[in-house]
Amino acid sequence: MGRLDAVIQIPGEEPRTILFAEWEARYKSVFGEGQELEKLWSGSTQNKGANALLITYCPFDEYGAFVREVTEFWQTRDKLRKHRPVLFLVTILYEKENRMDVFQTISGIEIHKDGVKIWGDFDENETVF
Repeated sequence: MGRLDAVIQIPGEEPRTILFAEWEARYKSVFGEGQELEKLWSGSTQNKGANALLITYCPFDEYGAFVREVTEFWQTRDKLRKHRPVLFLVTILYEKENRMDVFQTISGIEIHKDGVKIWGDFDENETVF
């Protein structure tokens, strides 16, 4: 499927694609023509029932602005489209300390046509069912 990092399919005589995925270390580079968000949008809208997953890193203090920008990008694309894919955004948050990136947490959200579902931080002390 082109330059995507991963394509998840349900096997069968004619496999059905359910998820397109990208992993990008540089969070600012996901925007723009031909970049990760554009590739995810293109793949997931061309395959009915498919969604998208973006995994990236972001400084803790820039996370709010980053989420707003990603949400705006995803929700303003082709607003007349009846079936719109969901974008699952998983972000590894870090802080700079003495020229090193220090891991803080991992956060997840779902970006839908008209809303955002916040998963919150992936905490090792929380139980998910």
